[in-house]
Amino acid sequence: MSITVLPEDEIRNWIMSILKQVKDEPVYVARGKDKPIAVLVTCENYKALMERIEDLEDVLAMLEAERLEAIDYDEYIRQR
Repeated sequence: MSITVLPEDEIRNWIMSILKQVKDEPVYVARGKDKPIAVLVTCENYKALMERIEDLEDVLAMLEAERLEAIDYDEYIRQR
């Protein structure tokens, strides 16, 4: 087993360069060349994505409610 020792400054510089890149675009973390396992985004972009998801969930819920109002009770029971 080998041990790798990295100076603190080198690690700090590496992390800072990744954080600068994340400001411009998402950074994909991959295992190997073709297996993404995570995505790094800014907190601002993450919050915006979560808000968009919540908005879309609300739209879906409204559409589902409208669909249920448009069918009669017997048809609704048959669909379940």
